[in-house]
Amino acid sequence: MPTALRARRRVLGRPGAQGLLPWRLAGALGLAALASCAAPGSADVHLAPLWTDIAVAGGGHEIEALGGAAVARWSADDERLTYWALRPLASWTRLGEERTFTWVLPPLGTRFRRPEETVTRVLPLWYDSTQEGREGAAGTSQFFALPGVYHSRDARGREKTAWSFFYGDVDKFLGFDRAQWILFPLFLRLERGDRTSWNVLFPFLQWSTGEGGFAWRVWPLAGDQHWRGRYRRRFLLWPFIIWQEEDLDARSGPRWTAQLWPLFGLTRRGDASSHDEDDALCSTNQPFIAEKTKTKTAAAKDGKGPWSNALEFIRGSVDIEDDVDPAGGHPVLEALLARKRSGSVPMWQTKPLAMRW
Repeated sequence: MPTALRARRRVLGRPGAQGLLPWRLAGALGLAALASCAAPGSADVHLAPLWTDIAVAGGGHEIEALGGAAVARWSADDERLTYWALRPLASWTRLGEERTFTWVLPPLGTRFRRPEETVTRVLPLWYDSTQEGREGAAGTSQFFALPGVYHSRDARGREKTAWSFFYGDVDKFLGFDRAQWILFPLFLRLERGDRTSWNVLFPFLQWSTGEGGFAWRVWPLAGDQHWRGRYRRRFLLWPFIIWQEEDLDARSGPRWTAQLWPLFGLTRRGDASSHDEDDALCSTNQPFIAEKTKTKTAAAKDGKGPWSNALEFIRGSVDIEDDVDPAGGHPVLEALLARKRSGSVPMWQTKPLAMRW
């Protein structure tokens, strides 16, 4: 037997030698495929969906892998990375010089960075904002995380902190300049301008001092809350008895309101009143009776109040054609008119609507 043939048999007879041949063949085919994917003078490589490296319009190039799950782009000018993404987990974008934006588990997490500010959000759990001070001044920061953890620092170095309902001392809170609480609603202190309000077992017990004068409330038993020159709101056994004055500094005069719920209510501003002049209807602050404002001068001129024709028709003193609707959209009167036309409305059902202050 020739020597070359005996050597070939010895190689093939070694353990694992036959298994290496297919891998060598696959490697040779892969190299041939890579060589065929690159055109002469071009750096583009196409092995989709595993790997793609191509030049993009306008310059630069992009790499895409794993069927688009991983993407990266570079600019043409300085070959700097301008975008990358590992979908659907995260992505990063260069918006400009020293300005970037990052998504994490979109749309939950975001991060925006620029030289003067960094803002991080993880909805609805986390918010963190840091502002750099100008010309060597101290910066500011705000941090919030559920369940109600808050911390801030202003340019003067003052720090404010809140720990859910247990303790809080914060500025610019819900329209107030400052809010402080301990075991809310057990104790709450609010400041707005030169006026301070204390609350114990909010909203039941409250008193206010400072600008506008003294005010108090023992809800729902009684209360007298006012701001001198602006308003005064009083109640007794809320919401049954309420009387209040609004717009005390208005040129047209203050607006005065009184209510004995659910029997009647009245609103007046100057010569204007919510009741009319012919005993037809007094309707304001009631859940089922619409409000109609009419000056005494106008009522005296035509001798009629709001919906007076409809009430006179219900009482039987006038006739109204079927295609005429004098109720003006009033839901109670429309129902009574329909029953009157059908002949099923007795007189006594209309009397609770006819009141006079």
